[in-house]
Amino acid sequence: MGFAVFHIEKVTTGASSLGAHIDRSPGHEYTYKNADPARLQENNPLTCGSFNKMKLGEAIDLRIKTAYTGKKAIRKDAVKAMSMVFSGSHDEMKKIFSDEKTGNAWLNANIKFVKEEF
Repeated sequence: MGFAVFHIEKVTTGASSLGAHIDRSPGHEYTYKNADPARLQENNPLTCGSFNKMKLGEAIDLRIKTAYTGKKAIRKDAVKAMSMVFSGSHDEMKKIFSDEKTGNAWLNANIKFVKEEF
């Protein structure tokens, strides 16, 4: 029997390092040492307006700067973003992504969940 995993973690600092990990940036291989370099082209980045063209730390700071309307300064240890990982048992994930249509449906269902929940 398969299982689903949803891991969510607060991001307060270090968004640049997290961004290098997510983007698989050259020179930061130590952050993704378990990733298969031959399969990096299979990564499926999601579009998020012009933010995709920026480094993660810069994108988060710009988003806060343009959206925050409060009068008080944001605390230095404030939660700035959430890191989310959706996964499941190895066999089930292989089965889901063996078919492009099923894989896209799984991705879209998770994106829909995040948009509705957060």
